[in-house]
Amino acid sequence: MEPDKSGILDRAQQKLSSRKFIVFIIATVMMFMGTITPEYWVYVAGIYIGTQAVIDSVSIIKTKMSAMTGIPTVPAPPPTEDEDENAAA
Repeated sequence: MEPDKSGILDRAQQKLSSRKFIVFIIATVMMFMGTITPEYWVYVAGIYIGTQAVIDSVSIIKTKMSAMTGIPTVPAPPPTEDEDENAAA
C-alpha cells in the first residue's frame, strides 16, 4: 500500500473547498426557493469565488516557487539507519 503523500494542510484544504462548494449549492437552491434574497446569494457567491481564487493562487505560487528554487514542496523523509551510518563514515 502506498503511503498518503498529501499533507495535513492539503487534506484540510480539500475538505474546506468541498464544504464551500456545498454551501454555494445550498445557497443557490435556497435562492430559487425564495428562502434567501438574491442579494444574499451574491454575498455567498462572492465569498466562494474569492476564497477559491486565493486557494488557486497560492497553489500556483507554491508550484512556481518550487520549480524556481528546486526545493520540493514535500519535505524529504528522514534518513534511514543505513544512511546515517554511511554519513558518519
